Amino acid sequence: MAEHEHNHGHGEVAVDRQQTPNFQLFIWGVVLSVLFFGTALLFNSLFIRYSEKLMLERGLGQADPEFVNQRITEEKRLLGYGYIDQAKGIVHIPVQEGMKKVIEENKR
Repeated sequence: MAEHEHNHGHGEVAVDRQQTPNFQLFIWGVVLSVLFFGTALLFNSLFIRYSEKLMLERGLGQADPEFVNQRITEEKRLLGYGYIDQAKGIVHIPVQEGMKKVIEENKR
């Protein structure tokens, strides 16, 4: 009778005590990660294609000749040597060379 009172009228419950193998959990983790990141990359590429298409349709993708000339001038100045003010002796050098000179000066 003590056994019956302790049971509280509930039937026996079957409990599965077998643990999922770690390798199986690892495989599921890899599969879900690939699906998640693959979907993210797919949506990203679709967004980029769609936005480029919209830009071309609206004429934003066409380069203005004045803008192109300005960009060429800026690149020549950033990547080449030349005078800014020859009378004052002010010159410009490529960015990479300027960075090297700054590093050399700071090492001293």
